[in-house]
Amino acid sequence: MSDTMTISGDSIFLCKTSEIPEGRNKKFVISGNEIVLVKLEGKIHAIEPICSHLWSDLSHGKFNARARTVQCPLHGAIFDISTGAALMGPFGCDGDMLPPLRLYKFRIEQDSVLIDRRQEWGDISLTESKT
Repeated sequence: MSDTMTISGDSIFLCKTSEIPEGRNKKFVISGNEIVLVKLEGKIHAIEPICSHLWSDLSHGKFNARARTVQCPLHGAIFDISTGAALMGPFGCDGDMLPPLRLYKFRIEQDSVLIDRRQEWGDISLTESKT
């Protein structure tokens, strides 16, 4: 976990909204959970940056502010970052064949981006699990 992240109840502070430049993204890893914050047309989105086709890192993909999409840098799949839906699959095939991206629940309080520790698929743990 980054030194800048702090925990407050059921939320984890990631950064200030002003730290995310327009049209750019900022990646965080919390106990193995990858989170990308991206600001497009002034609105922040929080996605898990893993392409559901072959698990490439979408934080290196092309973000389109007007369409609110990200394109996979590996095979070109396109995802709606507002809904997580796959709009186009790899190499231009039907996007309906791909599972959607995970979207993180978060909120903004006084210029702070706070990720909810409790997500639909489970809790974000605060320490690495030991095997």
